[in-house]
Amino acid sequence: MADIVAKRARLMDHWEAALGGARSTGYWKDVEACSRLIEEFHNYVRDVLMAGKFSGDVTRALKYWEDVDRAELAYRRTAESEARSAAPPFDPLAWWNVLGVAPDAAPEDVRAAYADKMRQCDPDRVVGMAPEIVALADEISARFMKAFEESQRSRREE
Repeated sequence: MADIVAKRARLMDHWEAALGGARSTGYWKDVEACSRLIEEFHNYVRDVLMAGKFSGDVTRALKYWEDVDRAELAYRRTAESEARSAAPPFDPLAWWNVLGVAPDAAPEDVRAAYADKMRQCDPDRVVGMAPEIVALADEISARFMKAFEESQRSRREE
């Protein structure tokens, strides 16, 4: 059981780190993903306990696990609510939102997201189409290039 509690604590550490980032940037996807992982881990442990794969007092362990989950869920909801009220509003033009990555994403992940976005809207793929479509592809690819350049600038400033 100590191993399970330690794993849950590590999941909560990741959630706390994501919450700190969201509080300062308004980027909530990592917090939501961590919450889903915590819930899935809880369900997995509950299923293991209920399947009789636990050698101790199953009823007592299950009650303890459910109590911990309820308390932790209440804490996460309160902390997230407070963080959301203090966080900056969602900025669709922030480089991380344009590229679809976390603000603290690794440089290689930012580069990969940029390359993927550019592949999707490459103006060379729409040559010969209506001028409006070509112009839109140019505009969107320029937005991705600007976001990538901003990401690189922000990393150099750190």
